[in-house]
Formats: sequence, structure tokens, C-alpha cells
Amino acid sequence: MQKLYAESHILVHLTSDDSFGVTLLEAMKAGLLIISTNLYAIPEMVTDNYNGFLHDPKWWFFSADNTPNPNIWNHRKKTLYNTDIIDHELIDFAVKHIRKLYKNRDLLAKMSNNSLKRSSDEPFSDIYIKQQWENEMISIMKRS
Repeated sequence: MQKLYAESHILVHLTSDDSFGVTLLEAMKAGLLIISTNLYAIPEMVTDNYNGFLHDPKWWFFSADNTPNPNIWNHRKKTLYNTDIIDHELIDFAVKHIRKLYKNRDLLAKMSNNSLKRSSDEPFSDIYIKQQWENEMISIMKRS
């Protein structure tokens, strides 16, 4: 994967129900700009127009209060899991931004650098994550 990331500039991650894509974080750590869907934890990693571009999904699996959206939850086979439905808006969104970045390499470089910075700062830096695990282990040992 490292070789593939090193040979790439953009990660296109169009999803309808992925809650946290580790692939996104790996790509960011390789300095890739992300084109994805504005779902769940993805906006915690990707800031629209900073280190990537986010598009609203065709269907919101969860409502604003983070409970399953009954219109989707109860009709998953007709919505999320329906392979006959193509989200042309999402495809057009991705193509538009890929073309934009192809024509504007300075913007691509700036946003790629932003992606690398974002993945190197809290809460995604290796040092921060290691410290959180160490704190948790100390807390567990104190309780026993």
C-alpha cells in the first residue's frame, strides 16, 4: 500500500455507509488529498476545501440525532444496498474536483500538504495515539 500511496496524489473514497475509513488516515499520512462522502467520522479527518472535498450522501443512514434514520434503515435493500442505483451527483462531484486539481497543481500541492499536516497533529499523530494508549494502560493498572 505504501508504494501505491507514494505513486498517487488523490484518494477517492465515495461511500454510502463507511463509518471510519482507516484507508483515509493512511492516505492522509502519505500526503494524499481526499475526495469522499460527508459521513460519520470522515469529516473528523477531512475538512472540506482544506485537505479534501466532501459531498453529502444520497441517503443519510443516521438522523441528525445519531439514531438510525427509519426511512433508510427500514428500506436498506431499496436504498443503501441497491446496486442498481447509481449516485450520478456524487460521481459528477468527484470528476469535477479531479479535473479542478489536474488543472491547478498548486491547489493540489497545498491541499496535499494540509492532509499530511492534519494527519500529523492531534488526534491523529503517532505520538498522541501512543500517549493515549499509555494513559489508558496506566488507568487500568491503577484500578486493579
